Amino acid sequence: MLRYLFILSLLCGIDQQNFQIEFLGISAAEVQLHSIDTLYDKQNAKLIHFQTESKGLVKYLFNVDNHYTTIISQDFNKILSFNKNTKQPNVINNIHTSRQMGETVYNNSSTIIPDKHFNIFSLLYFLSNNKITETQIVHIEREGNFYNGSIVPIDILNNNRILYRLELDKKHDAQNTSIIEKTDIFTWALFKDQAKREILVDYNTNNIISCMFKVNGIAMKAYNNKYME
Repeated sequence: MLRYLFILSLLCGIDQQNFQIEFLGISAAEVQLHSIDTLYDKQNAKLIHFQTESKGLVKYLFNVDNHYTTIISQDFNKILSFNKNTKQPNVINNIHTSRQMGETVYNNSSTIIPDKHFNIFSLLYFLSNNKITETQIVHIEREGNFYNGSIVPIDILNNNRILYRLELDKKHDAQNTSIIEKTDIFTWALFKDQAKREILVDYNTNNIISCMFKVNGIAMKAYNNKYME
């Protein structure tokens, strides 16, 4: 995937953001976010790729190598493809989808990703490109589980930046059919019950400045390298 992205970046340009992950006050991982226009299932689309790798001492204590690729329709109404390949101690996830009869279906499963649903990756990309000044309700899918989400602007700053709170409420109905038993640590933390989630966006550049997720007083923070200089 990275080789594919590199070739595309040379041919037609690619948007890239780089982040440092801090956990318990320690620089724990690096994240790269790539996005690029593409063509998928005979329609114009956007490819969004997140890559997470442990760094420093954490690489030896809890090595993580995660790749998440989402392809969405240009209007954000459809997830056309989702691929996840993650490795961490005792948990390996390999998840893929395919298009069947105009629907996105998890391989080896009958679970469908419905239209008008985000996953966390397409939601972050949507938020970085669409300024929201009033609370907006969204529908979110995670590996066969479904959530009602609220994007709440909690601080609209004078320099065209907005701080958001993301609230997630898992739907408890028959629609939830998790396709894996255990997920990776980052996905687990993002969707943990009663977690606090904040996202700061710069609409001058359509960049995510930072993300913060806190559970039981323990925080994980991501900082965009561009804003750390």
